[in-house]
Amino acid sequence: MKDPDDKYALPAAAGRKLLDIAKTIEHPFNWVHVEKVNTPFLYGLGAKPAHYGAGIKWLIAEGLIEMQRGGCYFTLTDKAKATA
Repeated sequence: MKDPDDKYALPAAAGRKLLDIAKTIEHPFNWVHVEKVNTPFLYGLGAKPAHYGAGIKWLIAEGLIEMQRGGCYFTLTDKAKATA
């Protein structure tokens, strides 16, 4: 059973928060380095690594980010940029 106080237990909730963090980062060439998103998410907000992984997978599945081959950075899609 999931903890009802765990606000990032749902992949969509984690993904939305990760997207919010990514949008606050100034990214040259539209690249967002993963450590600039995962550090505030994991250490600043106290989320778990499983939340991060599920959130990133959700963002990819929803077409909001495109992870680059090496996994060091991702790009925001036009759909992500259009979301509020």
